[in-house]
Amino acid sequence: MSYYKIIDGQAYDRKVLELAEALVAGQGDGRISQADAKQLYEAVQDGNLITAIENATLFYLLETLNFTDRAEAWLYGKVVIRAPIELPSRIQSILSDEFDVPRLEVVYKLADIKAQEALSENQRGFIQALRIAVETILLDGNDQESPRAIVKEVFELFPGEVENAEEKIQLKVREFLSTGTLQLLPNLNWSDRDQDFDFSPPENGEMADTNWIFSLYLPDLSDHLYWIIIDRATSGDAYIYGFN
Repeated sequence: MSYYKIIDGQAYDRKVLELAEALVAGQGDGRISQADAKQLYEAVQDGNLITAIENATLFYLLETLNFTDRAEAWLYGKVVIRAPIELPSRIQSILSDEFDVPRLEVVYKLADIKAQEALSENQRGFIQALRIAVETILLDGNDQESPRAIVKEVFELFPGEVENAEEKIQLKVREFLSTGTLQLLPNLNWSDRDQDFDFSPPENGEMADTNWIFSLYLPDLSDHLYWIIIDRATSGDAYIYGFN
């Protein structure tokens, strides 16, 4: 069996993950206590060094498990834990290898990702939400001002009239994504539209406490702004709409 476990393209220390699972499943309230954190810290020690994979493993555990405040503070006091530098390469791999949109710019803040993945109602990680967002852009043309719907009208790619229209629409959308920007919106209260934001809140007022929300700008297609809304529940829907 491999020493490593791959999750969303990132390698983690299998032994440490299994220890964390055992600690959570054992006696207690399901949280990682300070004593548990000490065991995890000892498990990643390789001499006096913490390797990049061990660092990524600790970061992953802090992101996905419920540490007590004392346990988290103790662990951060023992070792500098950084977000894996592999996150940009994981994103690029998803864009290039899975969706063939390698030049789409993805804008995010690590602090926003961490805060949103920690929301009590959240059941989807950022990487999963990103995949759903790109897939929704490519496939969902239900809204008349979605990228797919605009491409269909502008280039007259009407299903039933043009051979392979659906595939041609998707190819065109990919072309426009090559100069596009996809931004993860922070979880803020933007119900007061008079506030100044450095992003555009969704036109229909959806909130980020219950949804992953991405904005999309495709300057070579139109002056529309688009929003991709992804329910934080794993059984929830995702959709895209535009406004200009």
